[in-house]
Amino acid sequence: MRAAPTHHSGEPVFKVPAQPFQIRSFMESLEAEFPDTRSSRIMEAYQEAQMEIHSDNQDSLKAKVREILYR
Repeated sequence: MRAAPTHHSGEPVFKVPAQPFQIRSFMESLEAEFPDTRSSRIMEAYQEAQMEIHSDNQDSLKAKVREILYR
């Protein structure tokens, strides 16, 4: 079995995902901000943002999701 990829520092690339209640709260705030946007589209934008910025920082993710939804 292969080892998980690591950064140059030796730290694993993969992080523990946010807890479900954190994701739900995050999604609810985005749904309130974009009331005319389907929840599934917001989730797609959230997942795309995670892949693009490789971060669990909520402020960075929210900014990236906004950018994606405004395209």
